[in-house]
Amino acid sequence: MCQHLPKLEGLYLSWNELSGNIPSSMGKCSNLKNLSLSYNQFMGIIPRSIGNLTQLQELYLGFNNLEGQIPEEIGNLLGLELLSIKAINGLIGQIPTSIFNISSLKTIDLSNNSLSGNLPPITNAPKLEILLLWGNKLSGNIPNSISNASMLQILDLAYNLFSGPIPKMLGSLRQLEWFQIYENNLITGSATDHEWTFLSSLTNCRNLRRIDVSGNPLSGVLPTYIGNLSKYLQYFYASNCELQGIIPMEIGNLSNMLALELGYNKLSGFIPTSIGGLRNLQGLGLSSNKLGGPISESLCALERLYNLFLGLNKLHGSIPSCLGDISTLRYLELDSNKLSSTIPSNLWNLKDILEIDLSSKHLHNSHAIDVGNLRSLLKLNLSRNLLTGDILSTFGDLQTLVSLDLSNNILHGHIPELFGGLICLEFLDLSNNNLSGVIPKSLEKLLYLKILQLSYNRLNGGIPSLLGNLQGIRRLEVKNNYFTGTIPKTLVNMSNLEILVLGYNQLSGQVPSSIFKLSSLKIIGLSSNSLSGSLPNNMCQLLPKLEGLYLGLNE
Repeated sequence: MCQHLPKLEGLYLSWNELSGNIPSSMGKCSNLKNLSLSYNQFMGIIPRSIGNLTQLQELYLGFNNLEGQIPEEIGNLLGLELLSIKAINGLIGQIPTSIFNISSLKTIDLSNNSLSGNLPPITNAPKLEILLLWGNKLSGNIPNSISNASMLQILDLAYNLFSGPIPKMLGSLRQLEWFQIYENNLITGSATDHEWTFLSSLTNCRNLRRIDVSGNPLSGVLPTYIGNLSKYLQYFYASNCELQGIIPMEIGNLSNMLALELGYNKLSGFIPTSIGGLRNLQGLGLSSNKLGGPISESLCALERLYNLFLGLNKLHGSIPSCLGDISTLRYLELDSNKLSSTIPSNLWNLKDILEIDLSSKHLHNSHAIDVGNLRSLLKLNLSRNLLTGDILSTFGDLQTLVSLDLSNNILHGHIPELFGGLICLEFLDLSNNNLSGVIPKSLEKLLYLKILQLSYNRLNGGIPSLLGNLQGIRRLEVKNNYFTGTIPKTLVNMSNLEILVLGYNQLSGQVPSSIFKLSSLKIIGLSSNSLSGSLPNNMCQLLPKLEGLYLGLNE
């Protein structure tokens, strides 16, 4: 090809369906400055002859089916400014040390491969601005020589196997804007280093906009000088880092913060009221810690808040009613705390909210819960509370609802017939209440339903045969009620059923033999009824996944 096109400078073949090997003759295109072969189906190795393209400035080879190692000869491309070899699972071995001797490089993207070994010393990278190595199997320490890349703006080493301390030399990267090292095995420093001293060095990076150190066993405490980080900082993620101690009040100095995620740690103390001063905050994640005290009304000043995750803590007191005034709120999780108030009625005015989880042990309601305004709601969990009264028919207006959990309350009355309008519902749990009446036949319309749990109520009548229309259901539990009649033969249509629990009712007649043809069944619970019949001799062949069979106290 190059023999006929001796002056060719750019070859752009990305986003096609080209296959086969990259021809080694490509190395004869001596004037080539840009080679783009990404998003194809090339196989085999990267030819060493690539190193002959000494005029090359940009090289794109990602999103192919290549294998083997990155050839050391790429280090011969002394004019290269951009190197992108990403998303190739078959690319293995170490990163050639010669790559970091190319002084002209501005961008290196070797992300989402299977590269291993240590990160080579970065000896000569005066122009390097972007270094993307996430999603590999790189190990060892992050070398202090990374400070030689003084123009670095984006550094992403996430999803690797790096260990040892986070180097304090990072503070030399004065142009750094994006710093991600999440999901590694990094620590903060020595065994006696209880504060995150690497944050002290990052205060020198005055352009920082994003820090993500989540999923590293950093331990220690957040230092007060976290408030001295860049005034441009917008994202700070440090979840699942074994953090202890309190959240410093100084965190409120980060006035441009958009997302603060400190969940799944061991933080204690109160939620700082200074967080209410982060007026641009859109996401606050403090779930699964040991935070106590009340939920401060200062959070209601966060008028742009989109996510509020405070679940799995030790928060007590009441839910501030002013949370219902944050019209931007889409996700609200306050579950598994010690909150003991009534549920503020104006929460049901958040007409654009998508998910609400208030499952706890002590919340109650002063009047029936009316959720009819929540027309965008996808998930609602009010389980494990002290809720009373009827389930209003307005629940049937939530046509986008995917998951509804009202279990473990003191609700009474009937299951509304209008539940048949929940056409997107996949999960419905009304167990452990005082519900009475029959199962509405309208539930047959819930064609996406996968889990139906109605156990431990006072429901009666027969099990509707029309439930057999729910062919996608995987779990059907209605034990400890007052159901009568026979087990519908139509249950055989539930071809994906894994758990069937009908025990402790007043069912009679023979167990339909067709049930034993539901090959996905793992649990069958029919105990304490008045059922009769026999088990097929080849039951173990018919039900290869069966783990539990409960038939006691029958006829």
